[in-house]
Amino acid sequence: MSLDELQRHLDKIAKEHNQKGIPEFEGYSPEEMALLLYEPLSKDCLVQFNVLQPEEYIQIPILNQAQFILQQIHQQGKIKLTPKGYMPVKLVKDIYDQGFMQEEFVEKGLQKLYSETTSYTMLLSHMLLDAARLTKKQNHWWSLTKQGEKLLEDPGGLLHALMIGFGQKLNWSFFDGYGEGPIGQLGWAFSLFLLHTYGDVERPDTYYAEKYFRAFPDLVQFIAPSYLRTAEENAYSGYSIRTFERFLAHFNLVHIQKGKKWDDPDIISKTPLLDALVRVRK
Repeated sequence: MSLDELQRHLDKIAKEHNQKGIPEFEGYSPEEMALLLYEPLSKDCLVQFNVLQPEEYIQIPILNQAQFILQQIHQQGKIKLTPKGYMPVKLVKDIYDQGFMQEEFVEKGLQKLYSETTSYTMLLSHMLLDAARLTKKQNHWWSLTKQGEKLLEDPGGLLHALMIGFGQKLNWSFFDGYGEGPIGQLGWAFSLFLLHTYGDVERPDTYYAEKYFRAFPDLVQFIAPSYLRTAEENAYSGYSIRTFERFLAHFNLVHIQKGKKWDDPDIISKTPLLDALVRVRK
């Protein structure tokens, strides 16, 4: 056998391996998982989005908040940011008053909304619009990009851009104490697939965490043990908070029933909107 023949033989073996379904990936192949990781929602990805009805788009909190902010920037041409690069207080209050994304501490009067930095949802929205390249900054002025202008009146396109921006470009670890590791963010579309597939029945969040870490076992190494929890328990907790509370819930794709005690699992199920939005290619 010549070297060329040997190489062709090895290439064939590798291709057959990459196209073979494996249990850790819910029966999908390494090639299909690679698309979930690096080309999510693309035409060849097993997870794709459907076009929603207008009344369904208004059920998505982060989409409506983002759309409102983009419209404010569009109407003013550009918005002057604070010296530290944050939204002006008046805009922050105007956005929050729309009621798209409410916050428990603000609603209970335990925290005053006097700047972007005092609101998780405001800071998140600002960072997401920049990460999704829908907005840009120049000399403390905030304006729309060409893509932001294009998607102003296109809720489906805007939703897609926000989902990709959130999953692929936003730094999830910025918002929690679970370290810089990619837990939850790596394979976010796989979690979307899991919720679509198993979310018709109420299940503990650990059910999804077990499947996630079965697919990506090396990610546990990014989490250290604590006084009350093992490294694995902390990894499970970090996955749940990042994936469900601080990602999919903002898109109204998951229902979360909080555990009664701090160490009780949350109970997870999908919303009707998820079935309307997500399509899984068989």
